[in-house]
Amino acid sequence: MKKKRRKILLVCIVGLCMVSLAVFALAVSPLDIFKQYEGVEEDEFSAKLSKYSFSELCDEINAMSKEGVDLSELQFHSVALAEKAKKVSAKDLQKLIADESNSENLRVICVQLLDFLAKEDDKYALKDTSMLEKLILNEKVSSSIRQNTVWALRSGAAANEILEKLIFQSDEALAFQAMKRLSSDAPERAMAAAETLIRTEELNEKHRAAIMIISEQLAKSEDTKEKDEWIAYCMEVYQKSSASKADLMRDTIIFGLSDMFYSKALYAIINSEQIDESSKPFCIEQNYQVLVNVLGIKHIMHWRL
Repeated sequence: MKKKRRKILLVCIVGLCMVSLAVFALAVSPLDIFKQYEGVEEDEFSAKLSKYSFSELCDEINAMSKEGVDLSELQFHSVALAEKAKKVSAKDLQKLIADESNSENLRVICVQLLDFLAKEDDKYALKDTSMLEKLILNEKVSSSIRQNTVWALRSGAAANEILEKLIFQSDEALAFQAMKRLSSDAPERAMAAAETLIRTEELNEKHRAAIMIISEQLAKSEDTKEKDEWIAYCMEVYQKSSASKADLMRDTIIFGLSDMFYSKALYAIINSEQIDESSKPFCIEQNYQVLVNVLGIKHIMHWRL
């Protein structure tokens, strides 16, 4: 059961980011690799990959990536690699990540493995994270690798400093991930950074991350005035987003306000004529307990909007 759960976890990790040992030459060409998997059932595919060594799996991931295979298409290879990963050290994984001759796909998978294994086994918890720190600050490294590395950094003051730098760099997707990680590790610093972003950024991914973080932090606040001002600001941004058809921004505002679990935020969503009616039932359902508390009754009939 544990083995099965491990497989599911690794498949999910690879899916969310849609981010050296000696690599020996393959005995078959990339075309032969594709042919040998044609029409193969998933169980047979997994069984075949499980017989490969760690190095052979790395070779195949590199070869398939060279032919344009996407990371999302390498889920079974990722799981097979995870099952072999404990046969190599954290230092070996770091070498694979640092080696620029490896494909972006392999480097991302190894970053994910390093993070995953560190949570399971202390021997994978890095004492020296300088390589990862240099990697994540190197703007020549692909955004996907850097975004995954955000989650592999060891928590602490050094990581917080790096995350804060990333938040204000030009890579919006990277800044988004850095903001989420900083919010988890250092909420007050994330809140301060988010407040700066909403004053200085256009309606982009950074601004969207800032709205998520501030809404999340205000959910824990007792300051109703601050909450009310935030609701007014969000509704103003929502209007601007509607004009520009920024769907992600609108969704972020709706669900950010809903996540505040605050009656006035819920009322703002329900009463807005601009917010799509299809989003409102979810917010009401999510805030069921808020309505119970406000109305002072034990049961509330589901509202039909």
